[in-house]
Amino acid sequence: MKKNIFIKVILLGCCISGGISVYCLSKLDWETEHSTLTVEGFSEREVKSDLASWEVEVELLCEDSKSGIAQLNSFKEKFFDFCKNQGIRGIDVNHFNIEITPFSYEEYVINNQKCYVKLSIHIDSKDVDKIQNAKLKLAEHMPSFSVVSRLSFFYTKSEKLREQMLQESFEDAKKVAECIAKSASLHLIKVKSVTESDLIISNSTKPEKSDIEKKGFIKNIFVCSTVSFLFR
Repeated sequence: MKKNIFIKVILLGCCISGGISVYCLSKLDWETEHSTLTVEGFSEREVKSDLASWEVEVELLCEDSKSGIAQLNSFKEKFFDFCKNQGIRGIDVNHFNIEITPFSYEEYVINNQKCYVKLSIHIDSKDVDKIQNAKLKLAEHMPSFSVVSRLSFFYTKSEKLREQMLQESFEDAKKVAECIAKSASLHLIKVKSVTESDLIISNSTKPEKSDIEKKGFIKNIFVCSTVSFLFR
């Protein structure tokens, strides 16, 4: 009885081992019969920025900090009224900062001034076009102040485009692979692997869209898919 059980176990082990060997050989033959073709596909979009960040600074050299702060508060009120009249929405009138820097001895002797006071205002707004126009008009509207202002532009909806652009880049890679396969009289079988890049956002380099006042206003969005196909 024990001898029969032992023989059955040996036979079962041989069957399992043989099955694994057949599977491995079949897989090896299948991989050998099919070659891999790896290509890259791309998708690129040109979009208009939907968020503007405006930084405005005014610095004064004053006899005392109290009078300097009073002048800056006057500028601040006029500036926010100006922005409101330009139709810029979503302004936080509390988003500002005032700094006081003590005078140096040389400045006091030469100019009889006691301190610097600086006002910094930061505005983020979706009214991109209106902020651009306001920046151009600011110096004319407040000629008595020496104003330094900088504009930065951003595109905030890139993630919504990601899936669509990745699909486009995959289709682009597939077209390239099909073209190569056709020229070599081969047939694509299936996708072996896909590697997707992150979205790359950069400023437009076209001269008419990258002048000094609108630098970064137009953005380029780029994505790449690296796809490996099996073919025979």
